[in-house]
Amino acid sequence: MPEKRPLHILTPTEVRSLIDQCSRRAPTGARDAALIAALYRGGLRISEALALHARDLNGERGTLRVHNGKGHKPRTVGLDATAFGLIDRWRDVKADLGLDPRTTPLFCTLRGGVIAVNNIRRHAQAASGEGRHQ
Repeated sequence: MPEKRPLHILTPTEVRSLIDQCSRRAPTGARDAALIAALYRGGLRISEALALHARDLNGERGTLRVHNGKGHKPRTVGLDATAFGLIDRWRDVKADLGLDPRTTPLFCTLRGGVIAVNNIRRHAQAASGEGRHQ
């Protein structure tokens, strides 16, 4: 069994710094900022965020629906207006790219494909410096 590392919870300042590092021009920057906000504000696991679709969002209530959470249980989580604003910006970018929200995951590649969980983990490790040898 692999050794588990202690959980490191990011501070609001660290999360803001990660979001600020996302490009404001590139479509991937809009996506990544929205993904970071959803993960942090919703307390989502990476796999839960990557399984979301547009139909899982309720902007009026400020919630999103996770269908297959821990223990395969669904749950509804709240997001603040800032997180929803970043998600809405990404949704606009997706529309500009011609990606159909009914057929693509909320967080997807620029061609509408599924993002692999390991890709997100690798990027997060690189951003945090965990992947560097000391």
